[in-house]
Formats: sequence, C-alpha cells, structure tokens
Amino acid sequence: MKKITKIAFLCIFLTFILVGSVFAAENEYILVKEYIYQNAQKYSLGSASIEILIGSGDFVQYQDDEYITVSPTPDEIRTDSYGNKYAYFNLDGIEPAKKFKITVKRKVTAGTYTETIPARSNTEITAENEKYLLPQMGIESDNDEIISKAKELTEDAASDYKKAEAIFEFINLGMVYDASDKYMDMENLSAVTTLHEMRGVCKDFAILYVAMCRAVQIPSRVVTGCSIIEKEANVSGDVLQEKKIENHAWAEIYLQDFGWVPVDPTAVYMLGSQKKVNRNAFCKIVNPEYIASGIMAYDITHADIRYTSSLQEVSVKETLLEVDKMEDAGQNSFEDLSGYDWAKDSIQFLYGINVVKGYSDTEYKPQNNISRIEFISMLARALRYKETPYEEKGMVYYFLDYNQEHWSKEDYDYLMRCYQYIDSSSDMASLGYYTIAEVFDTGSLDMNKAITRAEVVALMDIFLPDESAPTKLKDIRGQKFEKSIIKAYNSGLIVGYPDLTFKPNNKITRAEIAVVLERYIGNELYNIM
Repeated sequence: MKKITKIAFLCIFLTFILVGSVFAAENEYILVKEYIYQNAQKYSLGSASIEILIGSGDFVQYQDDEYITVSPTPDEIRTDSYGNKYAYFNLDGIEPAKKFKITVKRKVTAGTYTETIPARSNTEITAENEKYLLPQMGIESDNDEIISKAKELTEDAASDYKKAEAIFEFINLGMVYDASDKYMDMENLSAVTTLHEMRGVCKDFAILYVAMCRAVQIPSRVVTGCSIIEKEANVSGDVLQEKKIENHAWAEIYLQDFGWVPVDPTAVYMLGSQKKVNRNAFCKIVNPEYIASGIMAYDITHADIRYTSSLQEVSVKETLLEVDKMEDAGQNSFEDLSGYDWAKDSIQFLYGINVVKGYSDTEYKPQNNISRIEFISMLARALRYKETPYEEKGMVYYFLDYNQEHWSKEDYDYLMRCYQYIDSSSDMASLGYYTIAEVFDTGSLDMNKAITRAEVVALMDIFLPDESAPTKLKDIRGQKFEKSIIKAYNSGLIVGYPDLTFKPNNKITRAEIAVVLERYIGNELYNIM
C-alpha cells in the first residue's frame, strides 16, 4: 500500500471534524465579527434597515454557543423557521455618508462525536425535518436531471446511509475545486448547473450534495459558517500561518437515532498526485474545527447580512481568539473590573490579542492613569494587529532620557519607524501630523508621566482618516493639538463630556484607553451608532 504523502483540501476553507449525538467539548473560541456600513445616498435615509446573522441557535449538535453579544443593542432579535438568529436594526434617519459599526461576539465550543454510525442506518421523516426534502432556490431537488442521477447512484444502496455515501463519493471524487470569480459569486447558485459543470467552491459542492440527497428522500441541508485552519510550518520550521478562520459551507444529513450528521463533500485525500475519496469526511469527520453560523435557506432569501439598497458595505472583519490563550474562556481572571462594564469587553478583547496586559493575573487596575510609554507600547501592538500599511523605515529617534534596555524597546522602535521619522529636521506638523518628538517637545520623553487626552489623539493623528468638520467642543480653540482633537472626535475615536468639553489636559485611564484602541482596531472611521 502506498504511503499517503499529502492531505489536500480542495476547499481553501477546510479542516476536518468528528461530530455526532454524543457531544464532547473540545476547543473554545471567541469569534468577533465587525461590520461597517454607510449611507451611500446624498440625503438622510427615510427608511433603512439591516439584519446581521448572529448565530446558529441550538440546531447544531457539535457546538455550543455560550454567549452572543451584539453592539450596539439591536432593535430586535429575530429567529427564522430554520433556527437562524438575526439582529435587526432600524436605521431610519441615517445622515449622508454616515458610517457605523456593528460588532457580534460569540463564544463557541466545538466538540467531537465518538460514535460510529452503522452503514444500515436510515432516515426518519418528521414534521420538523420534512422541509429539508423540499426544493429551494439553488437546491433544485425536483429537477429531472438531479433526480435521475441521484437514483442512478443509489440504485444498489441497501440503506439511506449507503445512498448518502454513494452521492458523497460521486461529488467528493468527481468535482473539481475552482475558486475563480464565476464560482465565488453567491448570486448564481444552482445545483443543476453544478451537476453539468462539476466545478465550484465549497458551497457548490454542498448544494449539489443536498439536492441529490433530497431527491432520494434523505433530509439534508447546507450549513454555513467557518473552519479553523491550523498553523503550518515550512521545512525550516518557520511558522507560515497561525490559526485562522475561513468562510466555509458543508452539508448535514438526518439519520434516525443520530440526528443531524455533518458531511463535507469538498474534502478529499491526495495519494501522491491521485485524488482519493475522503471517507473521514462522511459521517465521521475527524477534527472539531467547524463552527456553524446558520442554515443556508434560500427560499427565504437567506444571507449573512440583509440590508436595504441605500446602504453600502464598507468592510467586514472576522477575528479568532483562542480561549485557552485568554485566561478562563475569554473572561480573563481580572478581578478588579467591577463597575467597569462599559470597558470590560474592550479590555478582554485587547488582552486576548496581546495589546494590553495586566499588572498580575488578577489585576488590570482600570482606574490607573496610562503612562506615556505604556501608551506607546499599546499603540504599537494595535498597529501590528491591524497589519498597518505604514512602512517601517528610517532611523529610530531616541529621546535622551529613553533607556534602550527598557522592556518597551521593540514597541518603541516599531512605532518610530511607522512614523517614518527621517531626521530631527522632519516637520510632520506642517503636513498636519506630529511625530512623538513633536508631541513631547521638551526633549525628554519622561516616559512614566501620565499621558493626556490631547497627547493620545496627537500621537494617533497620522493613523486616522481625515475628519476635519467643525465640532461643538467648547474648550479646544487655540489648543496645540486642536486639529487632532477635532479629527478624533468627529471620527468617534474618543468622545467629549456631556457639557461639550473635551478636557484636553485630563489624564486618561487604562479603562478608557482600552475602549479607544478597540475602536481604532475595529473600525476605519469609528462613527458608531
């Protein structure tokens, strides 16, 4: 027997899972998804709305959603007939070009299935799963070609399990993974077209599989979500990629005594250069790294995001945080955050991605002021996480009182290079920006001194979009960093006080800076509803 030299995933989104009726908890993750939308019209919207898919509910047997938070608070949480949960927002009156952000956070536990499903297993048609026999948009299970091919493939099968397996083998072995633009388009889904072409991406594999299963009376459905890709290393041992999430689609079939069992027709084995059926991807998928988000239900115009045509998608960003790296399931062990509910999520998020640190395993000290060097380090880490496009070049400018043996040196150097500091004659202020040297213009960093609100926004000015419209702030006229304050305030990065003052010389706390940096990381323009 030839040695298997390579496992190939024809879907770029793929890992394997083992699932079933006996749930065994495995890896826990925090998934953060941030949506930025904008009023694309030149007038205020009289009527506009948006729905965001926020989770799978309880229909998935191989994962638990322990909590789902949505910010800002939605006007309504809706659950459709398939169990998909949507956050609904009424956006009437949104001003022209106004941008806003919606953040969804899910703590998900992926699990394994330890039973082996016998080949004699059959389906069970119930009132609940009967709808999964019906044709849907893109899943034409009533098409004569689909029916004919499905019956041909399953004519010798002695059970529903064997029927589903025969269809799986046909697609798993016979289809070609093709990620060209034609197949990435979600608007042209058709199981019939896929049968003709035998090409596509994961959703095409899944819809053809489901259509053919339904054609022979096996309840089946397409599940959308993400898969988690493990880090890889080259021959020298260098890590090429850490764990990350990729959008994915797979299928589930309903078997009596076992419930909904996942099947991924996209996953194949390669034996050298020869493609082989991946039997581990049929009813015994072997890695708990799929996270379901919803049922693909095109008869009700399913989509992850539903919004009126007057709105425009700016960006959607997904972040994966491993719970085992976040101290107690993303709810780290800081015991001093009581009374800081407004900042707690931001602190936990930034802690999980190594932007902020605690004083100890149990103390964050949210009330403490941030020192200049602490902020420099936090901003550098935020830029790294954000994969800032700013080049690292030029000399590193060192203040005379900066100790180059200090723990912050790596962060300090990185930020200085992000500023593209060339020499002491650089006058970035003439361009509207400030170097660190120009913000702290005394010649000394005085790095343990508490940083002010004005100094924070001045240091971040170069990394912010231009938002220079006038403000109603009363106490910034003539202030050295007036322009930076206006830009940060108008972009929603940092807010003023109820009396319309900014108090530029006030110190900023560790809790406050966590909120500011999360806004910076998560949004381009920070205009938050």
